[in-house]
Parts: sequence; C-alpha cells; structure tokens
Amino acid sequence: MTSTKRPSQPSEISAEKPPSTPLGETTATQPPPGETTIIKPSSVLPSNVTDLLVTLGDWLGNVGIHIGEIPQMKADLIENPSAYTLHADIPGVNKSDIKVQLESSCVVISVEKKKEAEQKEGERIISCERTCEPVSRTFRLDEEIDLNKAQAQYENGVLKLTLPKKYVKTIKELQIA
Repeated sequence: MTSTKRPSQPSEISAEKPPSTPLGETTATQPPPGETTIIKPSSVLPSNVTDLLVTLGDWLGNVGIHIGEIPQMKADLIENPSAYTLHADIPGVNKSDIKVQLESSCVVISVEKKKEAEQKEGERIISCERTCEPVSRTFRLDEEIDLNKAQAQYENGVLKLTLPKKYVKTIKELQIA
C-alpha cells in the first residue's frame, strides 16, 4: 500500500503563479488555490458606464460627499482643577456664523457659513468646491460647568472657550495630632 501525503494547510500547496502583466495583474482565468481575484470595474463594464462612474465620482467629490470626509472641526480640550479650556479651529468664518450652546456638562459648537458663489456678468461657474456645509461638534465633560461664568473668544480662526467648573473640589490636608 502506498501512502500519499496531502497538505494540511493551503500554504503547503505548491502551485506555480500564473504569468502577470506589468501592472501585476494575473492573466490566468482562475486564481491559484488560497488566492483571491480582484476584478476592476473597468474590466467588466462598458467604457461609457465607466466614464459615467468617473464623472459621478468627480461630481460627488465637488459637493464634498466622500465617505470619511465629513467636515470636522479640530479641537483641544484642557482641564485644570477649576475649569476646562477648549480651543477649536474654525478658520474662514465670521464670529456671527458660530453658535455655542452650554448645558450643565455639555458643550455644542455649531458653524454654518453662509456663502454664495460670486458670479459676474459674462462668467459661468465651472466648479464651486468651497461651499460650507453646517458643522457641529459636541463635547461631554466629566463635571458640570458654571454657565454664568463661561466665556468665549474668537480670534484668528480659533474659538477659545473658558468653562469654569460649577463645583470646585478642594482638598485639605489634615495634620495628625
């Protein structure tokens, strides 16, 4: 009786790789065992459909609808024993376009820039990428803030909020007698 050794893992299968193109795409119709095949849409769709998808992608990019590209304001939140300080980058807007709402231990900053494309007579707008979508950001704090003592400043594209804590914890060290 003869025994045949069978591989227990796909990595033990010895198969030659099919020839490839300069771009690294395989020219075989079936991938070797354990490998996956990636089909590019341009290889299976008629060129007019591919052109439509490219045009649609360009248009969606112009209105800012890319997955993962949601406008977001960058911010730093700093805490000390008596207050929170929040710095938010909001460049290119007027302070009248910024709204700050405070509620016990929650801060909401929202921005809605009103911008219309400037079109002069005899011109047409080909692309308008600098439109502003409303942006909002919420910060939840560990402790309540004193709403009456909170302050806001906007200078050089940076919003600075000073948010004193409502109940400042004091620590007293007792001497042992």
